[in-house]
Amino acid sequence: MPQLGETVEEGIVALWYKKVGDAVRADEPLFDLETDKVTTEIPAPASGVLTAILVETGVAVPVGTKLAEIDTTGAKS
Repeated sequence: MPQLGETVEEGIVALWYKKVGDAVRADEPLFDLETDKVTTEIPAPASGVLTAILVETGVAVPVGTKLAEIDTTGAKS
């Protein structure tokens, strides 16, 4: 989970825009993250194929938690 502000310690995955097996492009919306102050659209950090979603919708996680895996092998930016 990305750091969204100095005081944000955790967030809830509100919505995944992609499912396992989908192609993703760097900077396209990947999921929505809710905090106590805001809901934010989080972009994919890289292009590739979404190979795993590690945190399901509705789950609260601390900053720094790995949320998904993207296989970037052979991906074009």
